[in-house]
Amino acid sequence: AFSSDLTVFSGAFFKIKQIQLGYTLPKDLLNKAYISSMRVFASLENFFTISKYPGLDPEAASANTTKSLGIDMGTYPTAKQVIFGVNLTF
Repeated sequence: AFSSDLTVFSGAFFKIKQIQLGYTLPKDLLNKAYISSMRVFASLENFFTISKYPGLDPEAASANTTKSLGIDMGTYPTAKQVIFGVNLTF
């Protein structure tokens, strides 16, 4: 049987799974609205992947059986999410 490493690629990657930026508003600004605390935030999940891998996502390689471990069968990549939120305490 003929085998070749022509289609073998490095699966090395660096991924930031979650990064969140938030701000808590000053209490003196909130007292007029009868709110004791308020925090607004934005979160990015699975947004940044640094890799030379030519496929969609090096982390999404199929592993249905031990024989196919690490073989990219064209599965869907991990979904990216952008989340905005507000935490209120009355």
